Amino acid sequence: MLRLATLFFCFISITFYSLSISADDRIYGAWIEDTSGLRIDILDGFKPGKGAVLAVDKKGKAKIGKWERKSLEVVRLKIGSSEESIKFKNNNSFYWGEKSFTKHAGSNEQTTTLNLKDDTNAFVEKLTKFQWLTSIKSRVATFKTTFSGDSGAVALYKSNKFLGLDAWGISSGVLKIGDTVIVEARISGQNFIGLNDSGEFIIFRSLKKSSPRLATNVKLERVKFFNSLLTDEWVTGSYWKEYLYTHKFRPIYGDLKGVTLTFRGGKHYDDGTWEYIPATGILKIGYTEYVEALIVNNTLALIKKDGSQKFYNRAPDGKGKRFTLADVTKISLNENELDKINKALTGQFQNDDYLYQFEYNKNLRTGFLHKWRSRSFEITGDKFKTGAFYNSDTLYLIEDFVIFDDNEVFKRDISASRLRPKTEQEVIVSQKESEKNLLKAMEKTVLVRISKADGSTVDIPLPISSFSDILSLQIVRE
Repeated sequence: MLRLATLFFCFISITFYSLSISADDRIYGAWIEDTSGLRIDILDGFKPGKGAVLAVDKKGKAKIGKWERKSLEVVRLKIGSSEESIKFKNNNSFYWGEKSFTKHAGSNEQTTTLNLKDDTNAFVEKLTKFQWLTSIKSRVATFKTTFSGDSGAVALYKSNKFLGLDAWGISSGVLKIGDTVIVEARISGQNFIGLNDSGEFIIFRSLKKSSPRLATNVKLERVKFFNSLLTDEWVTGSYWKEYLYTHKFRPIYGDLKGVTLTFRGGKHYDDGTWEYIPATGILKIGYTEYVEALIVNNTLALIKKDGSQKFYNRAPDGKGKRFTLADVTKISLNENELDKINKALTGQFQNDDYLYQFEYNKNLRTGFLHKWRSRSFEITGDKFKTGAFYNSDTLYLIEDFVIFDDNEVFKRDISASRLRPKTEQEVIVSQKESEKNLLKAMEKTVLVRISKADGSTVDIPLPISSFSDILSLQIVRE
């Protein structure tokens, strides 16, 4: 009798345990809100009876939520400030407060889930296989391995706009993405779920498969590497991710040595030299030496001796132009080339916040280099506002000085000046003239160069843009 009671008790216990597991299994997967289209992915957590939720609206904005089993029949779901119990209508639909959700066809998170600490290689294989919508500021992330199988670059996007690149790596079962440290992580073909070092959930949802990995190493495939490096442009995200920097690698001094031109907001912002040294395999950009360099799909990855990495992403919508030394015009800065120098330096130039213009005297050998920067100002209410210095509310005059609060001091000046302010109409005329000069300077023409007996040369432009347009060339002496 006692044995029968014990067996009956065990049967009841096993039955209730099975019901509990089944009830938890039923909530896993993706659910769509019937009216708004809000999607929530309900995932198993790292503790029994608790888990995470990724809520994504139709605009792609992601929120983190959580669920917890309060009893055998009660599961509480919290997203943002809203918290309600789930009430199942059937296995494929439930109410959450007044909202009705239907299960997304074919979704079930409870299959082929890998733990990072159990199998790093298999984990990385899945991480790099997909493009992910993340709970980190609703960004879309694509992970790529670079110089090792457990580290690399992650490209970040939002609304299909490239934001920048960060580094990721795995060490001792811990995943670090940029500044985010994830101490526990599991992954499947549908979702990634992790816990950061503060105990908060990090969730990704797979969107589509990433492109297969194609890598070109500078030491193994130098020609192919530089064909890619010197084509079109590259971009990087700024530190605050507010704007992008555009970088142009151009060969200037040789096939393996040139200049890096950096732009911000379409304006020339910075520049430096680059050089590849075949004997050592070092790629030097500015003053920084990179011991390894490779291009993985559309990402340029560089690594320093200390292991730190630098990443660039291929700029979209490039024309596929591979720049070579044939695109460089070289002019010797000597008195025999004054006409060429004058032509090359005609027009307005820009570097960082300043504009420049070369003004020539009649002899074309002497002149003036003008450098200026124009900032707007306005007086609104009781403030003098300008981008040149801090806003001021008081102007002081003493001797030949003017003082804006404690911000800026100017001295009246009568020294010779070559510059003057322009009227609005003059500005428009100058701008149109600059546009004409720019188009003329960028225009490609075939030149016939004649070397004279006195050592000078004369270039005669032909009304054609390419040698392919020439069928034959003859010199006719009268």
